[in-house]
Amino acid sequence: MLKRYQVLINEWLADFLKETAKIHNISFSEALRLTACLYIGETIAETHPEYKFPFNVKKISALLKSHEEGKVTETEFLKVLSQIYYESRKALEFSQEKRRAKKK
Repeated sequence: MLKRYQVLINEWLADFLKETAKIHNISFSEALRLTACLYIGETIAETHPEYKFPFNVKKISALLKSHEEGKVTETEFLKVLSQIYYESRKALEFSQEKRRAKKK
């Protein structure tokens, strides 16, 4: 479920997200969510080398470029976005479990 938040971000970041959203025909919120989820997944994979996040910057860049060029359908693109959100949540849960286990 999505929740509404007011987020203050730098103008240059907003410009980047707006442009990204426009190019890939997604909402500004979707662009922000995607960026945050990729950061979460990659950071946790870096922090916990035993956790393998299935997405990386190169893979996502290739997907975005393919989508921009029309080589990836809208349905395929949205399916990958959904997978990114799911994997990011799994990464976060993994990290939280590790933290709980460490406290015991």
